[in-house]
Amino acid sequence: MPEIHPSLRQVDYGKPLPFEPGSFELILLHKTLDDLRFASLRQRKEFNAGQFVTQLAGLLVPGGVVAGCVGNAGSPKRIKRMLALQGAGAVADTQPFLTMRGSQRLLQMSGFVDIRLFSLLPDCDDPLKLVEFTPAVSRFGFRQEFEARRDQMSALSYWLRRCVAGLGLYPYFEESIFFWAYKPC
Repeated sequence: MPEIHPSLRQVDYGKPLPFEPGSFELILLHKTLDDLRFASLRQRKEFNAGQFVTQLAGLLVPGGVVAGCVGNAGSPKRIKRMLALQGAGAVADTQPFLTMRGSQRLLQMSGFVDIRLFSLLPDCDDPLKLVEFTPAVSRFGFRQEFEARRDQMSALSYWLRRCVAGLGLYPYFEESIFFWAYKPC
């Protein structure tokens, strides 16, 4: 078994976390929720994301921040990849399980407030831009984004994206979700 640095702790997500309440001002979850879900599927264990995030809330000081990114389960690219994996006989559960609305509900149910959701462009692994998930901001932000890439798209793709952005639905189609939220004071 590899040796773990003394300042790091390996924990079992199914058990209480080994930290005192109010130990942290900031907790970052870079694809952590997706990774824990995938690990639990491989080990045939249940992963309760709500319980885990609620435990994290208890580790934050009042006013502390949780921030992170997850894959968007509703993204057409991810759905297409999932269908391809299923067709190849692979396990379909290699895909993210949170959507924009699901991420917001998870954070709300865990007691967080002032929740902010963003689309992370192009994705969690190579972030360049955040576009806020509010209708007014996302319509403008996504319109700018695909206008800048217009020469890389077919005419049909451009007009479809323009229509989807005009309806305020574009954030639902991006691959990655970035979030932050506060523990109430």
